[in-house]
Amino acid sequence: MNRERSGDDIDLGRPPWVDPRTDPKPPPLNFPERISTEYCEIADLIKLCEGGRLYSVERWIQSDKPLQSTGPSPSRLRCRKTPLSAAVRSGQQDLAILLLSNGYRPDIEKKSPFDIALERRDWDLVDVLFEWGVDPTKADPWIVLDTYQGKLMDRFYDHGLDFTTQNSVTWYFVEKTKNKPAYGWAKRHQTDPGIAYELASALGDAVSEDSAKGVCMLAWAGADPHLKVLSLRWASVNDDPERDGTSAIETAVESGHGKFLRYLKPDPARDNIQGLIDRVIDPEAVDYLMSKCPPGDWSTAIARNIGRMEYFYRDRSTLRQCLKRILEKHDGRLNALDDRECKRLRRDLLKEDLRWDLEWILRLFAKPEHCDPVIYKELTRTPTMKARMVEMGLIEPKPKRGVKR
Repeated sequence: MNRERSGDDIDLGRPPWVDPRTDPKPPPLNFPERISTEYCEIADLIKLCEGGRLYSVERWIQSDKPLQSTGPSPSRLRCRKTPLSAAVRSGQQDLAILLLSNGYRPDIEKKSPFDIALERRDWDLVDVLFEWGVDPTKADPWIVLDTYQGKLMDRFYDHGLDFTTQNSVTWYFVEKTKNKPAYGWAKRHQTDPGIAYELASALGDAVSEDSAKGVCMLAWAGADPHLKVLSLRWASVNDDPERDGTSAIETAVESGHGKFLRYLKPDPARDNIQGLIDRVIDPEAVDYLMSKCPPGDWSTAIARNIGRMEYFYRDRSTLRQCLKRILEKHDGRLNALDDRECKRLRRDLLKEDLRWDLEWILRLFAKPEHCDPVIYKELTRTPTMKARMVEMGLIEPKPKRGVKR
């Protein structure tokens, strides 16, 4: 290890310093801490670093002045400046080596020097920071993924960087769908339980956001569509973190994005197919689930679609197509409702503000192949329902009793 200490330093009692021209090698020597509690005491040093005045910085180091500060920076500064951040931000590799080899402590930096170097795409300076012991675990995983460098991602991962901090993988893959190296890196590390959970969470959010490219890329990266996870985008502060959550397949069915099921591939061995059918609200999901496992009963799905027609006006056309697909194409039948469920369904029917929707549903239910006659009789037995049916011409009005002369 080649270190240089000048004779004048020894005579004057100054602390030793390392000359970067001697090609110093890591690790750095153990220098006394030169940290001030006042930020103003290093303001001039920061200006010297920003100006690239390497010799002036050398004289500053030899004069036993502080190199760092733990005090608060002036409020007018948006980003806290430090000598090392100034050197990295300006791409001065020699200046960074001068500071790091002379006792500069990067571990007390609020912003990791790696983040600055990675944002500048200065790969040589990244190597310098690794060599001189800057902690890679403090780097921002989002910035590392955004480098589009798969080997660099592996390097940070091997050095212990937690990519699941603040759900970085989930948020990154929800927002970014073009970074193929990042998806490839995730595919190589999908056996990591933390990465696997993040991928599954990102897949669920991509499904709910109707992002076809995101769903395809995450499915290719190995995201588990059967794993139950909590949604980050739609989570509430009152959500129980211990609950199971929802799988991407369940999200696709519940959100009306059945077109994604051919990528997610529900498995009867791992997924409750009947439970999925009970929550189906779009025709694509009906067709796909019917091809995989014919349901035992459509009653819950039929009642669910009718109930949603009142509250989801924009989806009314899709819900009507879903009901039509169930009742007419797949021979669905309303045949398993108890008294309480019949009462709720009747209330939902009476809430239909569009006359033709109610008329269309009642005409379908009047056919025994679509609805059990006992259930149909129960749904239409109340005076309010009969009055609506008279208005639509589905039944004849009762003849009025004659007035006695």
